[in-house]
Amino acid sequence: MDDVEITLVSTLAECAEFLAWCEERTGYVACDTETTGLDWWSETFACRLVQFGTRDRAYVIPVAWYGRCISQALSLFAANIDLDVVFHNAPYDIHVLQGAGFPPLREDQVRDTNLIHRLTNPASFHSLKGISRGLVDEQAADGQGLLKALFNKYNFTWATVPVEHPIYWGYAGLDVILTSRVYDLLDPPEVASDLEHAYQNIMIRAETRGMRVDMEYTRQLADEWTNDCTVMAQTIRDTFGIENPASNQMVEAALREMGWVPTEFTEKSGQAKLDKAVFARLQDFGGPRGELASLLVEYNRKSKWVSTYLNRFLESDGVVHPGVNTMEAKTGRSSITNPPMQTLPHTPHIRNCILPWEGDDLWAIDYRGQEARIVAAYAKEEKMIEFFNGDDGDIHSFVGRMLYGEAFTPEQRDNIKTYNFASLYRAGPAKLAVLAGVPEVEMQRLIDDYDRAFPAIRRFFRTIDDLGGSRLRDSGEGFVKTLGGRKVSVLLDDDVYCLTNYVIQGSGADVLKQAVVRLDAAGLGDYIVLPVHDELLFSLPQGPRGVGLAVEIAELMTDRTSLSVPLTVDVTGPLSRWGEAYEESK
Repeated sequence: MDDVEITLVSTLAECAEFLAWCEERTGYVACDTETTGLDWWSETFACRLVQFGTRDRAYVIPVAWYGRCISQALSLFAANIDLDVVFHNAPYDIHVLQGAGFPPLREDQVRDTNLIHRLTNPASFHSLKGISRGLVDEQAADGQGLLKALFNKYNFTWATVPVEHPIYWGYAGLDVILTSRVYDLLDPPEVASDLEHAYQNIMIRAETRGMRVDMEYTRQLADEWTNDCTVMAQTIRDTFGIENPASNQMVEAALREMGWVPTEFTEKSGQAKLDKAVFARLQDFGGPRGELASLLVEYNRKSKWVSTYLNRFLESDGVVHPGVNTMEAKTGRSSITNPPMQTLPHTPHIRNCILPWEGDDLWAIDYRGQEARIVAAYAKEEKMIEFFNGDDGDIHSFVGRMLYGEAFTPEQRDNIKTYNFASLYRAGPAKLAVLAGVPEVEMQRLIDDYDRAFPAIRRFFRTIDDLGGSRLRDSGEGFVKTLGGRKVSVLLDDDVYCLTNYVIQGSGADVLKQAVVRLDAAGLGDYIVLPVHDELLFSLPQGPRGVGLAVEIAELMTDRTSLSVPLTVDVTGPLSRWGEAYEESK
């Protein structure tokens, strides 16, 4: 890019020039950091460069040379009430700047092109280089290639590359120029953008606080499960001749020798699928194949739980800092990484690793039947709307009574529960039958009975399909809007069916985020430990004060006006560890 100017600030005169430039800023300035790695909470982590820029000008400042200059610039920006500071992936850079001890920016002035691009182009990829290739310059990622070649040639890392090397600091400066140009081209819906940025700021604070871990309990659980895996691996070797239970090739070969004929294969490798559904069918079949499948399911579970969760907890100093990616899912739901707390297994054991802060109790407050309520309201299904505005009991039992009368069985309720959840993903009778563990013909009867009892829901599904498909044909993007006015979209005909799930879960995400912003406005945001789907985990003071805060939080989270049904919450607490909520309510 020939029309840009990038300066490595390496003299006092250049510091003065840079600060004069900062004082002249209006509108916005872009900011980015270069660091030694990604673990911003680690004691060995360090910020090496901080860079600021506009669409054609950038300054790159080495922290070790002129950290005070960076502090002065950030203080100037924070004092400028008419200035926004734009990042691409703001949470990471905010953590970096905080950890380096620099003055904080105002939350209301932080803008994130990653968030904004997800709002305007939800079905696309959202990396800065990828966005820039499409919107700014096809050669936007060339600097990344040059930097990679430099690293390979001299065996540099992000921690060792010299800050004065022009490829390194040039790459850094170009990033803020690209961020500026992308920001200029994006026009997000204002209300949705304000909500997402406010929610992101609250989650940045939650990430900084982290979660308290019971290290002794975690270590004991990890040792127990690791020992279980060792014993199971030896049994699998001795009984079935599989040297490595984690090798799908070895498992497939052993199963074939036992007479198993696979019917589904992976697209990339062409190997037989060995997923949960396959193992469930093998277990149902019984015999040696069923015995092996049962051992493998348990082995895979515990080995994965140890590596994904327990070892990550044990790497911490007693406080773990999961990343809350506030719009990572296509629905707009938050996803949690490092570790993935939104995919916790259906067991209290791992949740029991999480403790409240000293002097606190944990409280789990989650929306009651949120997706079913949103479906009923969107579909205008009067019988369900009347139910949710009435006794507000168990929706699965209500459907059971509607379909089968008061004498419906627990098994029928379980099948209905499977359908209520999985139908949003537009799963067919065969898939639903596998999930419920019943014959396909039985599941088909349930679907037919359900459609007759609640016809508006099926009409709603068809309406979403028709609307998304029509927009895809007309504009190349099939989209619908969530309750909060946020667009969710697909780019392929084969994906139009996903829009039903996107709009329902996406609207649920809007409800939760709006609630979090209300809580923060009431001074309660900093009690949040973690959001998990439609649940918020809080650490509240012990005793009457905590009980009172829980009541206040529940009232603020409840939404009686957005839809034709109330969105209410269940409150579980006080808890001495998170797993107790699972034991009580699940």
